[in-house]
Amino acid sequence: MKKRFTEEQIIGFLREAEAGVAERSVPAARVLGGELLPVEVEVRRHERAGGEAVKGAGGRECAAEEAAGRNATESGDHQGGVAPKVVTVPAKRELVRYAQSRGLSERRALRLARLSPSVLRYERKDDGNGPLRARIAALAHHHRRHGYRMIHLRLTQEGWAVNLKRVRRLYREQNLMVRRRKRKKVGPGER
Repeated sequence: MKKRFTEEQIIGFLREAEAGVAERSVPAARVLGGELLPVEVEVRRHERAGGEAVKGAGGRECAAEEAAGRNATESGDHQGGVAPKVVTVPAKRELVRYAQSRGLSERRALRLARLSPSVLRYERKDDGNGPLRARIAALAHHHRRHGYRMIHLRLTQEGWAVNLKRVRRLYREQNLMVRRRKRKKVGPGER
């Protein structure tokens, strides 16, 4: 990336600003992310120039840095701002397919989403637990107060050769966990 100004030019700008020379030599604005942002004249002195930092910033962040650091998700308005970060694999797959439908090549779309081609083309296989899932759900709805252990016991009584850990995993995947009953609070009384 080509730098806009050399270090010598920056040091020269700072010295001119200190000396009180007209501020026209310092750039008045800079484009950042498609928006025109003002650049403050009081910029910290470059390390090679020596001495103390230029006063005037007052320890606060300048308006340009505040605007650049602001995030659309922080402000709460997502109307025309930046879209939220895509992190899940299915969402990335959808992003790649959308980019392809808009005319982008698959390789570029994958690079944009930071996804490998094998992950894009992966198709999940059936794990073969369909009948077991259905039976667990049926038993859980019939015996509402049974947890996964009692469901496992019922399955073994029916002749299913199934592991307790598998029953627990399938039970939890279907959100069948039994809610704990709240204990009745009895006030302190005489014994």
